[in-house]
Amino acid sequence: MLKNAAIATFLLSSTALATTLPAHALTLARYTFEGDVTTGTSDDPTVTVSSFNSSGLGTATYVEGNPGRARNFNGWETTPTVNLTKYVTFEIAPNTGRSMNFNTLSFDGRRSPTGSQLVQVRSSRDNYAAVLATFSLPVSDVFYPLSLAFTGTDFQNLTTSVSFRIYGYNATAGAGTLRFDNVVLDGTTQAATPVPFGFTPIWGIAANGVVFGLRKLRNKQMRSGSQSSVKA
Repeated sequence: MLKNAAIATFLLSSTALATTLPAHALTLARYTFEGDVTTGTSDDPTVTVSSFNSSGLGTATYVEGNPGRARNFNGWETTPTVNLTKYVTFEIAPNTGRSMNFNTLSFDGRRSPTGSQLVQVRSSRDNYAAVLATFSLPVSDVFYPLSLAFTGTDFQNLTTSVSFRIYGYNATAGAGTLRFDNVVLDGTTQAATPVPFGFTPIWGIAANGVVFGLRKLRNKQMRSGSQSSVKA
């Protein structure tokens, strides 16, 4: 019985404790454009974020945001089909030995009267092939909170950098603008290859100590039973 208890205790130390500490959701990347800068920030020191950049668009300006400042772009596609050369983008990369899990990507979008009426989000995970989300901006000069949630495993346990591209299209004029504010990527990070508690030295010592204690108790009971038999 004691032997079985010792084995059960050892298994508890090596399996039930073979977990990692729970990760807490953080803002992994944030762009508010305050101070008229494109620099991104992060609440997690184990990731690196790029600036908020663009490709194929016209002159970018800083304008009134929601609140504060926002980044404004013109030159968007005027057809109801995405032009894959016209987008805004940012990149996030984990430090060596770390991995990332993404929860949500959100941002505020506002178009001018002739600006992009539709917005799409894609990522470098599949070389920008799949559409992660499509949003509509039906009314001009109004900020819309837009958000997508990451489901499945495609955006979990990422050990390499990931870029996101946001495409505006279906503008009624090339001079029409689309502005962005409060671009936020939420998620968690952890060690890329967590070491199970059951195999760390401290848990090995603890397990051995429990087994040794149970063996000592068993031997004591055996000696006590033997002495009782002799007296009888």
